[in-house]
Amino acid sequence: MGLRDSIRRRMEGGDPPPGDPWEFPLRMASVVYGLGVFIRGKAYDLGVWRIRRLPAPVISVGNLGVGGTGKTPLVMALARHLGVAGQRVCILSRGYRREEPHRIRSVSLGKGVLCGVREAGDEPYLMARRLQGVSIWVGSDRYRAGLRAWEAHRPHLFLLDDGFQHRRLHRDLDIVVVRAVRPLGNGQLLPAGPLREPPEAMKRAHIMVINTAGCPSGEAGNGSLWSSIAPGIPRLRMSYRPISLWRLEDRESVPLEQLTGTRVMALCGVGDPQGFLKLLVSLGARVEEVLSFPDHYWYTPPDLRRIQEGLNRVDMGVTTEKDAWKLREAGLRDRRVWALQVEADLEPMDLLWRHLRPLLVDS
Repeated sequence: MGLRDSIRRRMEGGDPPPGDPWEFPLRMASVVYGLGVFIRGKAYDLGVWRIRRLPAPVISVGNLGVGGTGKTPLVMALARHLGVAGQRVCILSRGYRREEPHRIRSVSLGKGVLCGVREAGDEPYLMARRLQGVSIWVGSDRYRAGLRAWEAHRPHLFLLDDGFQHRRLHRDLDIVVVRAVRPLGNGQLLPAGPLREPPEAMKRAHIMVINTAGCPSGEAGNGSLWSSIAPGIPRLRMSYRPISLWRLEDRESVPLEQLTGTRVMALCGVGDPQGFLKLLVSLGARVEEVLSFPDHYWYTPPDLRRIQEGLNRVDMGVTTEKDAWKLREAGLRDRRVWALQVEADLEPMDLLWRHLRPLLVDS
């Protein structure tokens, strides 16, 4: 097994095969990485490095490791709930793997998208497409991006997307999302495993959200784990609710029942492809082909040719909504490709509101 394959397997939460020649070098690299994480954390804890405050409360949504845990659906769900409560919300995101990553951009002021998917990044672009009345700004320096947003429209609240490790910015509420299945992967820090921080970092969180998508009983099986690494931190459950199926070519929607018994090619570039596959199967689809790409992947002409070849062997192709916009940008207009749109459901909501209410304007 080559180095790249060994790291990829570990990032996806898998254990290395017996005799992996990269086991020792990667473990040593993890020790060095972990030392850097420890020193950085102490520098913030002791006030050696400055933590800056924005003019409005900040709610951070993040996770412990790399890969998809459901942060973006959760951020969108929070933005919708806060909007219904009369709050003017601004989302701050890094815009991972976008063009000109250090440039601060306004992706949306709440009334549509202001730039392309490559300029915004795939997740901010998706949020701008889905969320009305919510401003979205991207920038590697979320503090400066937040100040620009504040000058532009005075939001009541900031939602910090993927912000658990962005400690240079003060947050008033830290929400951490974990998977129900193998939440810590192989338990190792980067690059020997998927963890950006050791599990003990969960003690900084105010709320833990357990993504039970595809595994409704997952929380019960990890109850002792959560009690040991995050004692006293309240837990919510999150699941995905499919709401529509729309065609890439013209955005025409069909009932979700269209998937029942249909031979499907699953097409995705997300951190948790298994979760997407389980969702398709739960809707009655017969998944006969799978094309899985790395998270935040930008599609190329050879990729489109592979997709076209696969479509000839099934009835339809189904992709995630995040991938749909990147496939359109890459030039895919095949009428047989559809996007599955989902929303996040959270429970118990009263527990969530108990933490949100003190941060609201006129609460």
